[in-house]
Amino acid sequence: MTAKPSLNQLAFFASRPHPCSYLSGRNTVNLFTDPGAPMDTAIYSRLADFGFRRSGSHIYRPRCPQCQACLPMRIPVHIFQPNRAQRRTLKTNQDVQAT
Repeated sequence: MTAKPSLNQLAFFASRPHPCSYLSGRNTVNLFTDPGAPMDTAIYSRLADFGFRRSGSHIYRPRCPQCQACLPMRIPVHIFQPNRAQRRTLKTNQDVQAT
């Protein structure tokens, strides 16, 4: 039987500074979780609470020493109610399909 992964057992790795994809002229450093570490929804949810995001199999968060402009947001989809403009956009784009 394997032990459940724990948040405090995760290893983290920092990228080298690179150009920020959100703000031109600024650099960023990303903090990554170990891609080989076991991950379950409970741990990912806790990481998301700390501002981590997912891109494919990579889980990371921006860690910019001179900038705090990136604010993580979580939308509770189970209580989301689209406003009038969002409903209009949805109706206008009913023919759009994702493949």
